[in-house]
Order: sequence, then structure tokens, then C-alpha cells
Amino acid sequence: VSNYGLIETLNDVALLGDRVINAGDIVSKSGVSILSAGDEVLLRENGSTLAVQLSTVDSAEQTGVAIENSGTVEGDEVMFSAGDAYSLALSSSGTIRAAKSAKLHADDGAIEVSGLIVAKSDAGAGRIEIGGTDRGGPGAPIASEVLIADTAVIDASAQVAGEGGDIVIYSSGDTTMLGAIDARSIGAADAGHVE
Repeated sequence: VSNYGLIETLNDVALLGDRVINAGDIVSKSGVSILSAGDEVLLRENGSTLAVQLSTVDSAEQTGVAIENSGTVEGDEVMFSAGDAYSLALSSSGTIRAAKSAKLHADDGAIEVSGLIVAKSDAGAGRIEIGGTDRGGPGAPIASEVLIADTAVIDASAQVAGEGGDIVIYSSGDTTMLGAIDARSIGAADAGHVE
């Protein structure tokens, strides 16, 4: 599945396939923007949000990238989810903007980020997860390795006032952080949390 144009919706938008490429613009004005790659993709309600469950067939690893974002993806929440079928599960050199949360998960796959990831709005700072959740929480997918390049900016800072957000960069192997990261508060509020 490839997008080189503009996809814009008031609610949820999902690009699902064996491989997903976004070189255009994807905008969900008040919903979830999902890019998910796998042999089988199951979307289900998870409280007030959508959760993605992947099923991949055991086979030799393929050369290439499962999810490649060189464009822009926006939404209240943004979720990228892939398995380990390709040598690189997720690559984002473009822009990801979320009002609440941005999650880049790869179950035993490698992730590379060289672009911008922002999670914040006037309502408050958001949450960013790259590779996994807090301390690789039980049942959550965990990336095999994560590289945050020197050109990357990861931003969950306060936008107007209040506390900073939460940022988790996690893998079961090498986690390399070369870029900029920001979870600052504004005013007397507590700064955010970075793991």
C-alpha cells in the first residue's frame, strides 16, 4: 500500500498491507492515523482508542522496509505497527504529529527515526513510544533495536502551559540516541519523563 498524495478525514484513517509506504500527507483531524504492516492485521477497540494485533507467517527475513514514512502523518493519535518480516520494520524520515500520542512499535523488528515526531497540543503534552512501552511492559511489542539519528527531533514538551509529556525509546537490543529529545514543561509544572 502506497500513498503519494493527500488523505484527509475527520475520523480514523488506516493504511494496512504487507508493506506500507507514505510519501504524501495523511491527516486524521480528530481520530487515529494507523500505518500497519503484516501478513494479518486486526484492528480492535481498546478503551477509547484502536489497538493493532499483527500475525506474521514464519519465513525468511526479506530485504527492505515494512513501513516507510517520508511524508507527513497527523492525528489525535498516530500508530505505526510492524513485525519482523523485513530487515527494517519501521523507517520514518518524515514528520509525525499527534495531539495525544505517537507510537512506533515493531515486534522484534528494527526501527530507524531520522525525522520529526511531535506529540502535544494546546490541551497538554502528549506521549511518544518508539520501540516499546515503559520498561518493555508485559504483553507489549518490543523492537529488536532502535536508532534515533542525529537529524531526528522527538518532542513531547508542553505547548501552552503545564507539565511535560512522556517519551519512551526502548528495545531488547541496541538503542542508539543521537537526535534531540524534549519533554520540558512550561511554568512551575513538572517536567516530563524520558526513558
